Parts: sequence; C-alpha cells; structure tokens
Amino acid sequence: MLTNELKAIEVLMKHLVNGTDLRKEAFSSFTDLRNFETAKVNLFNMISINTLLDTYENNPSFSLEFFLFKGIIPGLYESPCVTPSIDKKFQNDIKGFYDKLIQALHEGNYVFDENNNLFVSSEELETVVPQIWLYRLSNAFRKSTYKEMFLYNKKSENNILDINGLIDYLRHTKTFLVSMSAMSPNADLANEFKVARSKTIESYKDSKEVKVDDVIQTFKENVASDVTVSVSKYKLADAFWLVKKAEKYKPDFYSEPLEVQQQLINTWLIEFINSNDIANRQTQKYVLASTLREDASYRGEDIPINDILSGLFNLYISLISEIEDLDLTDISLSDFRLSNYLSKTLQENLAKLTEIIKLINSEHIVKIEAKEKAKEELDKLRVVKQDNDLDKLEMRNKKYQKALAEYQEKEALEGEHQVMRNQLQALISEEQKSSLTNIAFDNEKIMALILEATKRGRVYINAKGTSLYIELYNDTLGKNVFKASIGLDKLLEFINNVNLTLDDIAHTKKVS
Repeated sequence: MLTNELKAIEVLMKHLVNGTDLRKEAFSSFTDLRNFETAKVNLFNMISINTLLDTYENNPSFSLEFFLFKGIIPGLYESPCVTPSIDKKFQNDIKGFYDKLIQALHEGNYVFDENNNLFVSSEELETVVPQIWLYRLSNAFRKSTYKEMFLYNKKSENNILDINGLIDYLRHTKTFLVSMSAMSPNADLANEFKVARSKTIESYKDSKEVKVDDVIQTFKENVASDVTVSVSKYKLADAFWLVKKAEKYKPDFYSEPLEVQQQLINTWLIEFINSNDIANRQTQKYVLASTLREDASYRGEDIPINDILSGLFNLYISLISEIEDLDLTDISLSDFRLSNYLSKTLQENLAKLTEIIKLINSEHIVKIEAKEKAKEELDKLRVVKQDNDLDKLEMRNKKYQKALAEYQEKEALEGEHQVMRNQLQALISEEQKSSLTNIAFDNEKIMALILEATKRGRVYINAKGTSLYIELYNDTLGKNVFKASIGLDKLLEFINNVNLTLDDIAHTKKVS
C-alpha cells in the first residue's frame, strides 16, 4: 500500500487549493520530509507507468532494442541514459522483455528503491528500471499516436464571420477523430493526414448525397498501407465552450481566413479530447519542479494549477482503485454531486433509436415514391376503363395492384418501425427517469465510472476554480454519459478521509 504517495498527493493538493506553504503542509503529514520528497518523485514515476500502460503497443515507430540498450530514440532523445538490467534469457528476446515488463506493471509487481527507480520482480522477470528510462519510454509511446480532427462539410465553405456563423458551421460539419501511427520512424503522419483529407474531400465534391460511413472508408483507403489508422465519428454535445474559445482568441478569430479557423477548431477539439493527458504531463512537471528548499527560486507561480489538480486527482483515483483492502462501502461519496448517468443499456437504446429514426426517414421517402407510383397506375387504369378493352384493362389492373401492394407493404413496414420507435422512446424515457437513482448509493459503480473518466473521459476544474468536474463522453451519441462534480474543499475532505481510513487499515494489519 503506497501510503506515503497518497499522503503526498493530499499535501500537494492542499498547498495548491489553499495557497498554503508547501513545507508546512508537508510537515503536517510527514515527520521526515525526506519521505515526502521520495514519495513526490514516485508520483512522477506512477504517471509514467499509467501513461505507458494506456499507450503501449508492440509495433512503435522506434527501435525497441536500441532503446532498451541505449535509451536513445532518434529525433526525440538523442543522448543515452541509464537503462534497465537485462537477464541473459532476454538478450535475444527483446519483445519478450517488454511484454513481461508491461505484464508486471499491470499486475503491480514492483516497488520503488531508495533512488526512485523501479525494482520489478515477477515469476518471469526481475529488473531495475531507471526513472528516466521509464519516462522516456512512456513519453515515446504517448507521442507515437498522431491525432487530428477531420472536419468535413459537403456544402461550400466560407469564412466564419460571427458567433452565429460559428454555431452554424459546427452544426453542419461532420467531425471525425482520426488516430494514426506507423512503424517507420520517418513517417510524416501530419502530411499523411493532410493528403488523405484532401483526396477524400475531392472524391465527394460532385456527389449529391454523401454518407458518413462512406467518408470514413474513403479516408482510410487514402492513407498509406504502412500507416495504421482509425477513424471514429465525433459528435459535439455542446458547442458553447468552442464559442468561448473563439471569443478569447487574439487577435480576432472571426477575422482569420477559414483555413486558420478550421485549424484552431481542430486544435481546441484535440486539446479537449487530450485534456487528461495534458493534465498528467503538467502534474509530472510540477512534482519535479516543486521543492521544499527555502533558497529555491521556484515558488509555484505561473503554473497551470487547474491542470495539476486534475492530474493529481487522476493519479489518486488510480492508486486507491488498486487497493484490495479498501472497502468502498466504508467511504462516503455523498459530496460527489451526480448530474448525469446513462447506463450501457440506455446508451445502446439511444444508438438504436438514432438508427431507427434514420431508417424511418428513408422508408418514408420510399413510401411516398411508392404512393405516387400507385397513384399514377390508378390514373392510367381509369383511362383504360373508358376504352372498354378487357385485355388492356386486365394488364393495367395488374400493374396497379402490384404498385398498390408495394405501397401498402412500404406503409406497413414504416408503421411497424414507428411502433418500435415509440416503444423504444418510452423505454428510454423510463430509463432516464431512474438512471441516477439506480447508482446513487452504489459506491463501487460510481468509483468505477470516476476511474474510467480519469482514463478515457475528462476531469477538469470549472472556470471559477471552485469545483472539480468528472465527465465520460460517448462521442458517437454526442452525449455525456456520466457527469459528477465536487467542490475543491469537499474534495480535500474526501482525500483526507480516505487516507485516514487507509492508515487505520495499515495499523490494524500491524497489530494483528
């Protein structure tokens, strides 16, 4: 149990939230400040570990073997650094070393030594991993994935001249999140994206109707075969924060050419998506730069406090989620205000509703066409009836009956789907009424959602700097599927209470 590290997070958060002296805060929790300094550096390592576990892949754009023995990645880390100790059995099995290392980190089979390096020990691997090598590895994997937003608009585009123009642009523009990686260290993924984007737009410039899935497929086909690419629909839940970004942009967002405006929107969206990663990196910088030395020039001025508080919270949640002895039912989560929750079932039903609405809309068009066809055949039948030609009358009647049957079939099918839609909407309405109530006292579920948000969602401090918000987002639905908040003062109380609970657990273990 990393008790000192959890207490170090509490010290740092109290210092940042209350503006108190860091040394005094450290003294309130640590009898020996060297233990605080050691724990603080370990926090840096833990963020490296979490980043590595979230981003590790077997085929990065750099040589794993060269990095293992030299700590060098051309273009990123040119100078060598201390590297892990390597058992002879891995000398010719580099991939095996990395795989066993990742497995050991996943399983928590490591401790920190007196120099803040990792001592990893499992049944299949024993090694000492230097702090700098671990950081370089995690950062390299983090940087190996290139992300861009592909903003596609079928309509001709003009400069965005005002707020209404920006809202209209965002409403009519299809947004795709593109992630790209390549094994080649020389791959220019930014240019690869630019080329694929241009080719995709060119492919549909004369098309009257463009389907979203077709755009995604075409983009993928325009990417080089040696580049791994994933494209997902990204639907904005709320454009208000982008409008705020545009208002704060200097010199003037609405005076910029469209190409610059699009790049700014892309940058803001990527920052929004990567907010947790940005917070974690700022936290790493902070825990290294902050110091207890009275003669130090660093005093914490001009640091992104909100990002760091978010990063420290992310780390705290990830640490306590690994503690098997911690019974979540003993912890009060009442200060976390839950404002939104969509269960997996509710999300699936909402996705089904979207699809069935699209189906009904397309079927309605087909039904109208079938109705017009039946009307045309009926008009022709009426004309033939006046000629008293039985053969023509029979032939024309057959055509009318066939057209009528097709119309009735389309009408019945649309009716069936409309009934399904109504039933699904009623089910969704009931689920939405009870969703928050269903998890209100389910601490394990709430903590699981908070943990997921620290990894794949968004954790941020509000503009007033008074509360921390936690969000999970379904980018296909364009909806927040979980949202909670807690005042920073209450957050400090929560962390203090958990740490006291863990102290009691540790004390009970020693006594027994």
